[in-house]
Order: sequence, then C-alpha cells, then structure tokens
Amino acid sequence: MAILGRGQWWALIQTSAAANGVDPHGMYRLMMIESGGNAAAVSPGGYRGLFQYLPVTWAGSWNPCRSLSITDGAAQIRATGVALRLGYGPVWWGSSYSLAFGG
Repeated sequence: MAILGRGQWWALIQTSAAANGVDPHGMYRLMMIESGGNAAAVSPGGYRGLFQYLPVTWAGSWNPCRSLSITDGAAQIRATGVALRLGYGPVWWGSSYSLAFGG
C-alpha cells in the first residue's frame, strides 16, 4: 500500500529498497532531491532521470538495467537500489546522499 503523498514511484522504491537492504525513505528523499520525481528530468550538466545519472554511468556493467532507457523510472529505481547496495551513494550523489540518508 502506498503512503499518501509518496506518489507513483513509492511502491517500486519499497520493492527495490527491500531487495537491496536500503532505507526506502532515504531512497525516496534522494529521488525527490535529484529530480522531484520527474523521470524525464534532464539537468544542464546532462544528468537524466529520477536519480540523475550520466549516460556513461548508466551504461556501466554495475547496472542490471543498462539496456533500458535512462529515463525509464522503474529501471532507475531498480538500478539505484543496486547502486546504493554497492556503496556508490556517497560518491555519486555527494551532498544529496547525505541529505537523503542523514549521513
């Protein structure tokens, strides 16, 4: 069941977070900081999607969803759960990660 006010991505975030041992609330906050929940978001620096990946990062071998579109919101959620489990959070998202996860 989705929490009121969490929007269309909440159920997928909960699933990805559970599968990867990640705090779903932190993951949700990270998404909102990065894109406001807009899967089509593109930054002036070329970052794309819900979690604002560069295309070269998205295409990396770490990403089980790399064959899917970088603006596929569900794919970004699944991939971000993996990225966080692998420890990329503080490096890739810097201050956004700290704000989202309180670290």
